[in-house]
Amino acid sequence: MNIGGGSGALDIDDAELGLLANGFSSITFGDTATGAVDIGAYTAWNDPLNFYTDGSTITVSGAQTVTSSSNANFTFHDPTTLNVSGTEIDTSNSNGAIVFNDAVTLGAATMLEAGSGAITFNSTANGGQTLTLNSTGTTTIGGAMGGSTPLTSLTTNASGGTSISANITTTGTQTYNDDITLGGNVVLTVSSGNLVFPAITGAAN
Repeated sequence: MNIGGGSGALDIDDAELGLLANGFSSITFGDTATGAVDIGAYTAWNDPLNFYTDGSTITVSGAQTVTSSSNANFTFHDPTTLNVSGTEIDTSNSNGAIVFNDAVTLGAATMLEAGSGAITFNSTANGGQTLTLNSTGTTTIGGAMGGSTPLTSLTTNASGGTSISANITTTGTQTYNDDITLGGNVVLTVSSGNLVFPAITGAAN
């Protein structure tokens, strides 16, 4: 499936996406019988979005932006590859959540912008790339990051808070500009660089 200029047998281009009127409670692309999904660049999302496959990869190959009048958010329910260098997904206009419910692979240096919306990783994230997570809400790392392929670095912004309940491994610096809450016994590993944070709380700190 091709959405907004990606590649796939079923092609939904920007003009067709523009026919989706603002006001849906949610919009779902794919289901448990859908093969790989490729999401090209699109800058006018309006409503909450869900992406599903049959376990095949969802590839975000173009930057995603929501409109200022929207309540759009993004939930990826199957393995997802982030292939845009720079701001990959930006929901700051809607303060919408960005949620990954399955494994994430970083194919490029990635930044996620959620405004006051939450950023949530419910599964693993791997890839030798930088990852920047900007949310003045809660950033949740619920699955191991860098367990099989260490991230280059991990950075969170200064507002909000970061909840960590799984190990994180980077080759370079981990910079947490907001307070960290630990949800369990975790190991933060930096092979070359620094571990920077203002405060850590939680029973397992």
